[in-house]
Amino acid sequence: MRHVWNYSLALLAGVVSSQASWAQAPQQPLQNQQGIAGAALNKDFALWLSHGVTDNIGEQSIPQKGSYDSLGLLFNINHQAPRATLAMATNIEYRHYSIDTFADEPVGTMDLLALIQAVPERFSWSFQDDFGQAVTDPFHPNTVENRETFNVFSTGPHLSLPLGRRTRLGLSSIYSDRRYENSTSLNSTDLVNELGLYRQSSETTELGLIARNSEVEYDFGLPGYSEDSAVFHYSKKLAAGNVLAEGGENVLQAGDVKTDGPLLRVEWDRTISARSRITIAGNREFTDSGQLYKLGVGHLEGDHITDVVLSANPLEQGRISFRYRLALDRTDISVQLAAFKEEYLGNPSFDNDSNDVQISMRRAITPRLRMIVDIGVLDRHFVTIDEQDHDKLLGIQFARDMGQHVEFAGRYEGRRHTGSDPFTRDAFEVRITYRPGRQH
Repeated sequence: MRHVWNYSLALLAGVVSSQASWAQAPQQPLQNQQGIAGAALNKDFALWLSHGVTDNIGEQSIPQKGSYDSLGLLFNINHQAPRATLAMATNIEYRHYSIDTFADEPVGTMDLLALIQAVPERFSWSFQDDFGQAVTDPFHPNTVENRETFNVFSTGPHLSLPLGRRTRLGLSSIYSDRRYENSTSLNSTDLVNELGLYRQSSETTELGLIARNSEVEYDFGLPGYSEDSAVFHYSKKLAAGNVLAEGGENVLQAGDVKTDGPLLRVEWDRTISARSRITIAGNREFTDSGQLYKLGVGHLEGDHITDVVLSANPLEQGRISFRYRLALDRTDISVQLAAFKEEYLGNPSFDNDSNDVQISMRRAITPRLRMIVDIGVLDRHFVTIDEQDHDKLLGIQFARDMGQHVEFAGRYEGRRHTGSDPFTRDAFEVRITYRPGRQH
């Protein structure tokens, strides 16, 4: 079932995603089950208090000054036992706003995963829970008045049966329950069944044929749909990276309407020198809002894409992204370019094309003083209604260690939005963080 967790998406650089820049040792998102099971023990803990002020707390055309206070938690642990793996990745804070009309809210994400190996390398059962925020109306900014929490719980068995020395049969069945705070009409369940025949053609190369079926049903009378796909799988471990390629056909059945199209997934990840790494990824496939939100939870560091549209309609998504990471002695630089195309079946008003640029630089000025600069540019065009949104985001942060376990930081963040509901926002935040396990 590795392919269910194999692709990472993330939430837009806004109020939520800006939290990533504060975490000096950012959480790692929950990966696929094999990746979790093979990872080393990892623990991180941080607790912080912060105060922020802004000239446009509601991100509206007519600005309103305001402030907020928050209590936050970053907790990342990956514990392994002979027959079980337990993982938790949390980067979340609770905010209290000075504006009475703004309700206090949690901001951030939480991932939980338990993988029970009843028979090691043969039979396991997974439990996964993902919590985060969704943008209710995609035509308005990601603010406290346009956010809602969601939760996706998934569980199911995974079976791997050897058919000789190099061939195996993989079976899995994953049930997901998806709940939304306000958009309760989208509450739904998803059952994904997968059967795969895999052949280890060499020590580093695996080939496979995969058949997959997904059934989505809504709780309150909205029409559900099903998806069937047949996929050829190729993966290879390189000396300094990995290659994954999948291609095939998927068929979507929604009521009496049947739609088919190609299924393509490619990811090439390679270290090109001792200090740099390149990742190129792309896909074209049918999916839906619930699956995209589930995959987006936990990915606060470095990977930002457009907000997922809350819709009961399935969509065909095409994506291509390029990421370059450079680690110098005192400076880390990350550059990501991404382009998306989404076509919603039955609701073309949500069809959109997006381009996203994210640049991040982290610089150690002294052993105790660090600077972080984040730049983001996002263009999103809703094709059918011909509406264009353009966002620019600049964040500058300085952080200083006040002792072995205490850090003080200050951050400026500016956002310029043109298109629907144009606005500007400048915000300043100060934060004190306690990290008991920190090593210098």
